[in-house]
Amino acid sequence: MARIATEVADGERGPSPRTVLFLSGDVHYSYLAEVERRGGGRILQAVCSPVRNPLPRVLRWFAVVMSYGVATPIGAAAARSVKVPDPPFRWHTVQGPWFDNNLALLEDGADGVKLTWRSGVVERGDDLHPRLEDVASVVVPSTSEAAPRVSGTGRRHAGSRG
Repeated sequence: MARIATEVADGERGPSPRTVLFLSGDVHYSYLAEVERRGGGRILQAVCSPVRNPLPRVLRWFAVVMSYGVATPIGAAAARSVKVPDPPFRWHTVQGPWFDNNLALLEDGADGVKLTWRSGVVERGDDLHPRLEDVASVVVPSTSEAAPRVSGTGRRHAGSRG
């Protein structure tokens, strides 16, 4: 899959897209990650956890620490011990992780792709009329040279209650 994604991003399988974007889910948290590459097209993964299994606070903290590169040497050592080939690239977290039950929206526009994660909020115990609140919003610009930009984040963050 990594080879195919790289070939598509680099235009080896037809015209090169501005961004190769994987959409996926998780059972614990949501985030946006990008492949660390020199040259070639951008490869991103947008993950949304619509109905997540709550993690205890210590595991949420551990997930945050691991998502920012601490896991790389540990994972590499474990993979080498069982002779798994090195991956062709590394990922880094652009935004997140968020531990709320989220809905993700993807909007394709002239400026690029806008990704917004929203969570339901119940006020004053009114379960019948929840409202959606932005957890985070990121614009992936239409040019691969520009970095994704955060256009705002909501009140919820990696340390939010679950």
